[in-house]
Amino acid sequence: MKPTSCSHEQAIIAAVQTETWTDALRMHLSSCVCCQETVQIAGWMHSLAVVEDNPRPLPDAKVIWLKAQLAQRRASAAEALKPVETFQRVAWGVSALALFFGLLAKWTLLERAITWLNTGWGSLVSQAGLAGLLSVAGILTLGLVAAASLLSLDHGFHGNESENGEAGRTTGGSMRRRFRGRNLPMLLVLLLSVGCGRFDERLVGEFQHRSSDGFRRLQVASTGQIEFTEDEHDIQHISAGGHFVIQEKKGLTTRKLEIEPGPDGKLSRSYTHRGEPRPFDDDARAWFGELLQGLIRDGGYGAPVRAQRILQRLGPVAVLDEITRIKRDHVKSIYFAELAKSGALDPAVKQRIIRQASEEISSDGEKAQLFEELMAHFWSDVNLRENLILSVNSVHSDGEKARLLSHFLEKPATSTKNLEPILGVIARISSDGEKSRLLQQVALRYGSGDPVRMAFFRALNTMHSDGERRETLSAFLRNTKLSREDLVEVLESVARLSSDGEKANLLVEMTKHYQEDAALRAAFFKAAATLRSDGEHRRVLSELVARKPAVETLQSILQSTRGISSDGEKAELLVAMAGECVNNQELLVSFLEVSNSVRSDGEYRRVVSIIFEDTNFLKRVALQKGN
Repeated sequence: MKPTSCSHEQAIIAAVQTETWTDALRMHLSSCVCCQETVQIAGWMHSLAVVEDNPRPLPDAKVIWLKAQLAQRRASAAEALKPVETFQRVAWGVSALALFFGLLAKWTLLERAITWLNTGWGSLVSQAGLAGLLSVAGILTLGLVAAASLLSLDHGFHGNESENGEAGRTTGGSMRRRFRGRNLPMLLVLLLSVGCGRFDERLVGEFQHRSSDGFRRLQVASTGQIEFTEDEHDIQHISAGGHFVIQEKKGLTTRKLEIEPGPDGKLSRSYTHRGEPRPFDDDARAWFGELLQGLIRDGGYGAPVRAQRILQRLGPVAVLDEITRIKRDHVKSIYFAELAKSGALDPAVKQRIIRQASEEISSDGEKAQLFEELMAHFWSDVNLRENLILSVNSVHSDGEKARLLSHFLEKPATSTKNLEPILGVIARISSDGEKSRLLQQVALRYGSGDPVRMAFFRALNTMHSDGERRETLSAFLRNTKLSREDLVEVLESVARLSSDGEKANLLVEMTKHYQEDAALRAAFFKAAATLRSDGEHRRVLSELVARKPAVETLQSILQSTRGISSDGEKAELLVAMAGECVNNQELLVSFLEVSNSVRSDGEYRRVVSIIFEDTNFLKRVALQKGN
């Protein structure tokens, strides 16, 4: 800032302070920039001088820090509760839908409640009973709780956000109370919904039928013997003391019909529509006839009697045609069983029963139970046995399939001819355990023959478990009627095993059935050559040596010994064979050739010393030298 050079500056300052201005000073002020600035500065200084010096005290720093910490906790809690609040909003939506559908399901009871408002308590008790009253009370309470909770939902989410002054003290407690307050109505909704469902009306009778399809629910109960009309659209007779009740809830409409016999046997009908008594007119008859026909056909009501009635009046083909129109597997099975046990049926009809049952029944349990029934009636017909056996292929469950085949095999009349198709079905079973159990049953009834042999080993070779295959072959070898061809097939199957332990056990067992036959010998040593374990290989050959086989077999044993790589196992086997080889020049040559393949000097000395310790061998050597 430049220093002022105006000589009137002090006079101008004095005029500002005393507020006394002369004409000369005013004229000077209008033309002097420096003096104008002086007047402005003086005015500012004067205004600052009149301000009171009364500073407000600053809050405590600890209080500011505490409030900041509480605000941060509140923000973190609100962020953590966002998923919970989202879930609660979804839960309220679901509760609203549940309320809506609950009102639809209990609409008839609500109508009865409205009727009570008009006609009084006695009318409601007579129409709905205690269960109806409790259901109506539950529905009304559910509606009130849901409405009150929905109205308080927005306040529960935002009510505490405006109370900034009390946020620090009430954040944790208010959130916990708000969380409990929101969940309490939903718990009440759940409890009341369960309670209303438990107080639903249930019909009583010896026969019970319940079905549900969307908004339609059907209940049927009856006691005693019921006879229907020819067209199956009505009931013509109920035995004394019996009754028949049917109730249908469809959307907002409930219909109920009760039929009871009077003292004279005449039927009395009580029909209600939406809880109101109505006459049993043509519309009610049409409704009841349609329900009754569906109940008889698909519900299985009186199925055995109806099946026999159709059979007697229209014949077996009509029964089979009716079965095609039935939807439920259990009801189909009843009709099939009634038809099968009816007696004299044409072979073509029996074949159609087996084929149709295989195609139309989807439940493995129902199908297996029906096939057992058919087997009891049709097994005596030799021409139908193969059809029955092959029909088991339509059963998908290995357990059910194995149970049926086991029943076939337990039948005394099952012949060797029946084994081939049975083995064909066994081959399709995927469970090795079930397959092994069935093949062991077959082994007990096995009779040698090319078709059965091929079918048996075809099924056996589909097994993956070495243990199950070994158990099956062991059971097969216990059959005393095995031919050479059967034993060759056993050895070829043994060669396919991957476990040396299972393979060696079977080969040791095979030594009991060993025969001096070129084909059998070749199959045995081919299987032994697949053993990778020197110990198992030596154990199998040693077992065969102990059986005192012929020279041809001993030559094969010596050749197989060459495949043993362990000098110890090889020497052990040669020592056991030495006594059999020294008396035969051809065997002795082969023995010495195999002995030369022993690389261990100690094992080689042990083998050769056995030869030279034999006196017969030394005598032959001496005789050869004397000549």
